[in-house]
Amino acid sequence: MSSRVSYGIALLLLLLAAALRMAQVADLPAGLTAREQQTIRLMETARRGTITILFEEAPGRGVEMLGPTALAVTTAFTGAGPFALRWTFVLASLVTLTLVYTLAVRLFGVLAGLGAMALLALSFWPTLLARSISIDGLVPLVVVVVMLALARAVPVYRVAREETATTTAFATLGATLGVAFYLHPVGLLAALGAMIFIVYAVLSRPFDRQRLSYIGFSVLIVIILTMPYLIFSINRPGLNSGGHLIGGFDDVGGSLLNSLAALMVSGDQNPAHNLPSRPLFDPLTALLIVGGVAAIVWFRRYARYVLVGVFLLAMSPVALLADAAPNYSDMAAWMVPLALCFGAAVHLLLTRAPQRLRPVLAVGLVALGGFNLFWTGRDLLTVWPAQASVRQAYETDLHQLARFLDRQTGAIPTVICYPQVSGPGGGRTLNATQRLILMTNRRPLANVRFVDCNTGLIFPRGGEQFRVLLVEPDALDTAPPYLREWLTMGTPLVDADLPPARVLEMDVASILADRLGMFTTTVAARYGETTQLDPPVNPPIRFGGNITWLGNEPDRDRRYSPGDEITVVNYWRVESGAIPPDLQFFTHFLSDLVTVADNRDMISVDVSYLRERDVFVQLVPIRLRTTLLPGPYWVSVGAYRQQTLARLPVFDATQQRRGDRLILYTVEIGE
Repeated sequence: MSSRVSYGIALLLLLLAAALRMAQVADLPAGLTAREQQTIRLMETARRGTITILFEEAPGRGVEMLGPTALAVTTAFTGAGPFALRWTFVLASLVTLTLVYTLAVRLFGVLAGLGAMALLALSFWPTLLARSISIDGLVPLVVVVVMLALARAVPVYRVAREETATTTAFATLGATLGVAFYLHPVGLLAALGAMIFIVYAVLSRPFDRQRLSYIGFSVLIVIILTMPYLIFSINRPGLNSGGHLIGGFDDVGGSLLNSLAALMVSGDQNPAHNLPSRPLFDPLTALLIVGGVAAIVWFRRYARYVLVGVFLLAMSPVALLADAAPNYSDMAAWMVPLALCFGAAVHLLLTRAPQRLRPVLAVGLVALGGFNLFWTGRDLLTVWPAQASVRQAYETDLHQLARFLDRQTGAIPTVICYPQVSGPGGGRTLNATQRLILMTNRRPLANVRFVDCNTGLIFPRGGEQFRVLLVEPDALDTAPPYLREWLTMGTPLVDADLPPARVLEMDVASILADRLGMFTTTVAARYGETTQLDPPVNPPIRFGGNITWLGNEPDRDRRYSPGDEITVVNYWRVESGAIPPDLQFFTHFLSDLVTVADNRDMISVDVSYLRERDVFVQLVPIRLRTTLLPGPYWVSVGAYRQQTLARLPVFDATQQRRGDRLILYTVEIGE
């Protein structure tokens, strides 16, 4: 086959691979798995300035930070959403394909190059891996770069080729091995494979002094680059992810059998990796791979076969002894050696078969490629995403809500209703809202508010037209009756691309105005600047920090026992000007006008997203202490800044300061 024809076929395979990897890349997979969320969180950690060699993702377990740090740099230009991140891994996959073709051509010829490239281009798992936001997607790239650098630096042919060894090849080898340590635990196995092959090459044939010096130069680069990693690992041995590279040894035989069976019998059951029970390759492809492995053993006296065999063995521990084997994610390290085995089998099949059979075999291999193209395309785009287990693993409902937020222009405010107020990041576990935000491609989100709908609700622009997005599917059912009454005034937005009844359209401006107007005549409070009761004052009452108290729901019961739960309901409005970013509200139970017998400090909204004219209601549930003595207690409210604990002042109608709290009403605590 001429080089021009082989390049044309390689280009066609690359275009087919690109089509499979880019098709519906924004929505398929529809959402993020837990592993992808971890990758994005690590990227955001690096973006915030936490630059380290190994990051403690869980107690006693570390993860390499070079990949997330590199993503933080690249996404500064491309955007930090899942769409931009998936494109990054897709491009890395296409580069991997071109390097696999180059390596296979160098080792066995153009037929092997086309075969190896076709295997990775048209198979299901390599395609899905290329679309995933996971550092595992870069493992095949690391492996092929190391192997290609070795093939260029160390003689792999019995007859010397025209080019001679150069410092570039050995420098590339050393730099790649050094960087691989910081990228993924597989870098340890790649270095091991490289060292084994170099030792084999040195012992199997004499090396000239220049090439030996180049090998020493390459080793020196590896030592220099990996020294910080080694020092860090010695100081924090528990974080070294190399210790978690291989799964447990409880059932070594079972792991081996399950992983080998995954080649053509049964596949990974994890819906995030596979269409459950789909084998890694079709039976004919798997048999050709086995034939390629047999060829490597048979032609073990040739260095180019030894190179593939060494890396096949070096990567086998992580591929075959994975947790919950078979685990396709760990098999990413095996993809390049397996593809080269397939390419070697194709090369031998087409060059050593009788002349009259070669056209038939060529047509059969083309048909095999067409079958895999159809099989992968159908499963990836139609069968796999329709699985309920896949939708659950990728949290498709959150993805649909995230896409809804991406499409919003900001003309209509959206209140994101969720059970805990906090932004993306933070602790080791994410709540549903934090995971939702990770799935959005548009940052910052347009005209949104965040509120804990178990204890509060926001009415943007005084309750004019707005939408409420319910992050949790049961948010409406679990909301307190008082807030559920407001939420049920909304009309569910019907959209085929949205989970049912998760976005409510609301316009309650007139109802809210009536409620607040009623407070101005039926509700009164007292300033709390002295130990003497001031005359009652009707709302609204202005606070410092550009917030105004609009009134409270009167307590109809007013009689409780120790241990009961009492709920204090207050309405607030945002005025023009900046709100303290660390705003907090307090609710006190006073046995007299000075002594605090019980209290609760909380806020239900993310104040950084509030805007002028926004009204929000806050429910403060307080479980009364069982040690409270019988008698009357005053209910007092106010606001303060969490950083300084300084209370916000309360002003009267003439803008004179009248203390830092409001006395609302009394309740009676019985026996």
